[in-house]
Amino acid sequence: MIIPNAERMLYIGCALRKGMAVSKVSDLTKIDPWFIENIKEIIEIEKKIKDFTRKGVKNIPASVLREAKQCGFSDSQLARLLDTDEIFIRKMRKEKKIRPVYKLVDTCAAEFEAYTPYFYSTYEMEDEA
Repeated sequence: MIIPNAERMLYIGCALRKGMAVSKVSDLTKIDPWFIENIKEIIEIEKKIKDFTRKGVKNIPASVLREAKQCGFSDSQLARLLDTDEIFIRKMRKEKKIRPVYKLVDTCAAEFEAYTPYFYSTYEMEDEA
């Protein structure tokens, strides 16, 4: 975790899961605490999701599923965390009306109109498409 390498983020996640303080991780890695705090938030959402393997996957509230999608969890990751398959996650997401929206990439920095618009999908609320 101290020496930068391809697996560093995984080690940071492990340390946070085991209860290491954000300040300690930051001191060891020299990574700004703001970034470590963001990783910790993702791990907290992961824990919240894993709780539903015991409570019953079908009982996961739309708010928790939406929060996970907004945080960037893929259907594949959610399926792994919930011990189910992607098709079930996708079906459940659609039943709970959790669908991506599309936003415009501002390729011209709002200086003039772009003639070739690009869109990206996100799980925020507002659709620009």
